[in-house]
Amino acid sequence: MSVKSPTSVFTTFFAITSKAEYNISSCEVKRARKLDYLTGNGQKKWEPKDKLVLNGVDITSALVKFRNSSIKAAEDINGLNPLRVLSLSHVFLVNKLDPKNCISSYLEEKESKALSDWSHSLCYNIPRASNDAVLYCKSIADGDEAKDFKIEDDSVLSAMIKDLADQLINNKVKVNQSSEMSFMDKYLIPAIRRVLLNNAAEEVDGANSNGKKPDFMLGFSKKRQDVYCFFVEVKRPNMKSNYQEEGDMTKLLKQLKASIDKQLLLGLRDPTSLGLLMEGFKCSLFKMTLVADGVYLPLLIKLFSLVEEVHEMALLPLIVESLMFVKV
Repeated sequence: MSVKSPTSVFTTFFAITSKAEYNISSCEVKRARKLDYLTGNGQKKWEPKDKLVLNGVDITSALVKFRNSSIKAAEDINGLNPLRVLSLSHVFLVNKLDPKNCISSYLEEKESKALSDWSHSLCYNIPRASNDAVLYCKSIADGDEAKDFKIEDDSVLSAMIKDLADQLINNKVKVNQSSEMSFMDKYLIPAIRRVLLNNAAEEVDGANSNGKKPDFMLGFSKKRQDVYCFFVEVKRPNMKSNYQEEGDMTKLLKQLKASIDKQLLLGLRDPTSLGLLMEGFKCSLFKMTLVADGVYLPLLIKLFSLVEEVHEMALLPLIVESLMFVKV
């Protein structure tokens, strides 16, 4: 990922994973603690300095109305779903793949259509794997000998896919799926190392965690400060968040907003942050931008699944494509 500033382009990466283990079903945790979302330095009243207007439709005013109703729900400690919690922090999720989990489902028809049309018009330059690389993975999934299939093109993307496929074939280590870190280390970190950390430091350092930090962060240096701009939240297979104060998606998108705020303070133009929500083997890739005053819009960019067994190797190209989007 390159972040452009008025004078420089920074591509120095560092990565941190949280090594602390949390078993939220342990006997020490009896129930989720209810949060008071209206404490702190935030302000209830929102007076936008500029507005998001799409095709002549005032989207910001609709978002102000939704946020005000969320504040009322927070005061009553009632009816606070993740989208309402996020709106208190000026974060409004746009999810065109799941309209029910999208801010547009809470807006009036005119505003909802304008926002939906705009989100569907966005085009993202996601690298595409070659046909050879796709067929190579399919041949492995079908049980054919990989050595009998050659990838003719010499692109970086194809080389990454082949390397990771070979690693997955030889990775027979069983992991304890009750451990988030062990689960991530086996099924996601190899792809992150190969795609995102190929030209950076190979070590992934541990970090102290208070349970609110993401499971993995990737960043760069700017003005002698560490700026994280890619975050990963992990939920083990078949786990629910009944005992967590906030859901993993809520925590992830708040981290993305905090990243954008820090980038703005450091003077970066067009700040962007990305996040990956890993729920078992299902992954959701988000990209957040600040589109108007007080309007932080995270968009769901891609859904993909991780490779659990060799017969699922055909899933690998989409994994690499998605991580290459993060890198670019």
